[in-house]
Amino acid sequence: ELAACEDAIRAVEARMHQAEAALSLLRQDSAAADSRLSTLLELKANFEGVSEGVKSLLAERELLAGLIGVVADVLEVPPAYLDALEASLGEAASFVLVEDREAIEPSIERLRRPEGGRATLVDLSALGARTLPDVPAASGVIGRASDLVRCDERFRKLAERLLGSVVVVDSRELAARLALDSPAGLRFVSIDGEVWERGRVRAGTARNAGGLLHRETEIRELTARLAELGLSVEGVQNQRDAESEARSRAIEQRDHARWLVDETRTALESQVRELAGLERERTFAENEAAERVREMDGIALEIETL
Repeated sequence: ELAACEDAIRAVEARMHQAEAALSLLRQDSAAADSRLSTLLELKANFEGVSEGVKSLLAERELLAGLIGVVADVLEVPPAYLDALEASLGEAASFVLVEDREAIEPSIERLRRPEGGRATLVDLSALGARTLPDVPAASGVIGRASDLVRCDERFRKLAERLLGSVVVVDSRELAARLALDSPAGLRFVSIDGEVWERGRVRAGTARNAGGLLHRETEIRELTARLAELGLSVEGVQNQRDAESEARSRAIEQRDHARWLVDETRTALESQVRELAGLERERTFAENEAAERVREMDGIALEIETL
């Protein structure tokens, strides 16, 4: 039983070591994600990546009733289409959104100050439903860009206004070919962000990891990642605590087994001492009996002599 207890303790300690190692890695990942998220949130708080006019409006958001934010704040783009939609939106990603016409006036007055800068304001209440052009049915066409983004329903007309005429395709070659054959007004963007329309193309280094959409997407991903890591850390901590309790129980069982061994050893030693004493008494008794026999033999000889 003692050997089994020692084996159990070693097994528990091995699992505890594994849990500590996993916990250390999770904490490192969490610290790295938190550091990156803090950097991105600081960039967002400082309104990096937008014009001076947009900065001035966002800086006074609390004073400008009805000001919502910028387009990039309200559109959620799947990572696979970030380059394509960042290129498609261009400066529109930093358009400032307001609830209605009444909300526009204070913002315009703010921009008209000497230090105000320039910004594009979008009145959400003025956006009406529109008929969207048909998407060509061709192999390699992924879909209408406005259908690929996620947003609250109140921003759906905005998404359609900005991206309803944009079609995402899987290659530059397909974008170029479809632009030649499609009516004016339709734009085709490849996954890597090359934008084609009839008579015009926007090409070059499309990926803009510092763009507003990329930043907002990374903020969302990091926030979700930190939540997952927090749950993982909690789970491993609970596992480690459970193993620690198991170790304590195993140590108690080992100590009890040692006590039993010690008690058994003490009892055996006591029995051995008792047996040794009895053996000495038996030997003494045998010697005494032999002496008595010799004495009796001596007496018998004396009697015969007489």
